[in-house]
Amino acid sequence: MYLTARLFGAFDAKRVEDRTAGQGIIVLQMNTFNSMPQEKLIQFDNYRKENYAQNSDEFKTYCNAIKNIGYPEYYPKYMILHGIQAFSGIEGDGLKSNFDKKSAWAELVNKNCTS
Repeated sequence: MYLTARLFGAFDAKRVEDRTAGQGIIVLQMNTFNSMPQEKLIQFDNYRKENYAQNSDEFKTYCNAIKNIGYPEYYPKYMILHGIQAFSGIEGDGLKSNFDKKSAWAELVNKNCTS
């Protein structure tokens, strides 16, 4: 779930008009992990490193699954409302009008699923 959330967040940052809104994913991570005890954070990080190393079978399985899932279709309200434009005025729906979802997704998957 963590890897998928990060990948979806990166996709959302690419598709929102307001570049400052992309920081929303960092805020979500901070809010999620700040209350965790240091010991649990270390365990989580070790688990992630051990089980999802770039060449591991688990990572390859994950990458194949995420390619099949494809890019997110939801409206990234959480991110749009985080940007400066949320305070100064969002034009339209806050998304880039000519955004190429397929190529942006392929770029992210290739970048994140290459060993």
